[in-house]
Amino acid sequence: FDTLELTGALRYEDYGNPVGSTFNPKGSFRFEPLDWLVLRGSIGTTFRGPLASNVAPVGVTSLAGLTATGGDYKSVDIFGNPALDPETALTYNVGVVVDTSGFTASVDYWTYDFQDQITNTPGDAIATSVIDPSIPVTDGGTGFVNCAAPLADLITFDGDACVQGVSRGVNIARVRTEYVNGPDVNVSGLDFALNYDYDAGFGTISAGGNASWTLEYKVDDFILNGVTLTEGYDAVGFGNYFRDPNTLPEWRANGYLNFATDALNLRYTVTFIDSVTDE
Repeated sequence: FDTLELTGALRYEDYGNPVGSTFNPKGSFRFEPLDWLVLRGSIGTTFRGPLASNVAPVGVTSLAGLTATGGDYKSVDIFGNPALDPETALTYNVGVVVDTSGFTASVDYWTYDFQDQITNTPGDAIATSVIDPSIPVTDGGTGFVNCAAPLADLITFDGDACVQGVSRGVNIARVRTEYVNGPDVNVSGLDFALNYDYDAGFGTISAGGNASWTLEYKVDDFILNGVTLTEGYDAVGFGNYFRDPNTLPEWRANGYLNFATDALNLRYTVTFIDSVTDE
């Protein structure tokens, strides 16, 4: 059919040991049932191998203000993980385009389904997991540490020792984190675009804009050695200061008004980024 276009692709990659190889297909279509209407879409899989630094059994050190330490900055060691698996995803999108009499508009729905995402274990959550909530704190200090907590071996304390009933969050000296295959992530949204051109005789006036609406960024529970470090959440609209994917506004948009002649172009633009909430 002259109005139907189908495209297929196959991609093979070999990362060598220990990551291995991958075979990823993709298919897309473009259907134009009317002169002014186009339907389009695609589906495929993706593969991301870990970087050399992600699998090397060595670490780098950063500083972070931890909740368990009352905001005091402590060392966070980030180690590579030789047992790291690749990250994969299933992606697809569908959309519609209208193009008639100088007016063009499109709407596209897109989604990503990530599995085995390559990420760090959350240092702030690891530090918080060793705080014993059953011991009250009455002097305004940080919480007492449960030295038998399942993840206590990932914490180094002042004096290189944890003393039950004595050590507190402020005595945390450093936290060990590493690259792991983290929780599954589902992301989806809508993209909008429109433009209108008007021939004014002395030049062309154009008006339009683009917008992206993130519908969801759902992350499953993050479980490490049987401990739920972070419960599943939807990151949209939050600052996500101690969790992926950091700041994620629900809406981003821009609009423009343009005047063009053969010798001159004037353009005014405005950009909007939605606010976020501290989670």
